[in-house]
Amino acid sequence: MSVYFDTGGETLRNPSNGAGRLFLQQTGVFKAELDAPRGSRTPLPPP
Repeated sequence: MSVYFDTGGETLRNPSNGAGRLFLQQTGVFKAELDAPRGSRTPLPPP
């Protein structure tokens, strides 16, 4: 089994389900860091 990550009609990634979950978790962390005001640190959610 695998999961597709598409945007604008283009497939970005097609990893297995486990790697897909890891990819989503990483993008959530990156988004949280990029949305944070400059110089501030936001705590990571518990696993």
